[in-house]
Amino acid sequence: MDYNTIGYLTYLPIVGFITIYVGKLCHTHGHIYVKQAIDDEDTAHAVNNMLLVGYYLVNLGYAVYALTDWSYITSLSEVISEVASQSGYIIILLALLHYFNLLTLFLVRKRKLNNQHKN
Repeated sequence: MDYNTIGYLTYLPIVGFITIYVGKLCHTHGHIYVKQAIDDEDTAHAVNNMLLVGYYLVNLGYAVYALTDWSYITSLSEVISEVASQSGYIIILLALLHYFNLLTLFLVRKRKLNNQHKN
């Protein structure tokens, strides 16, 4: 077995865990924040589901890109380095997207509250 295969077999479960577990966790607990920003329960549920689908697509797209972008690995230390780097990149990207989504929900809720105070 070559080192690239070892890297793939290590990287894919990590990305799978991040995708499934963290996605479900954010989807379950994030509904509260979406509901605060959007009064309509059906719309809040739909937006929360769209955020989950977008999360899955970003993860899947990045995982495929990361696998195709790897150079040929010749040692175990390169495997560890590549898996750590690629895992770190997706975690940073997802954290940035998460904070952007939270900021967006905050601004929507703030605007809604400001409009309520004016009326």
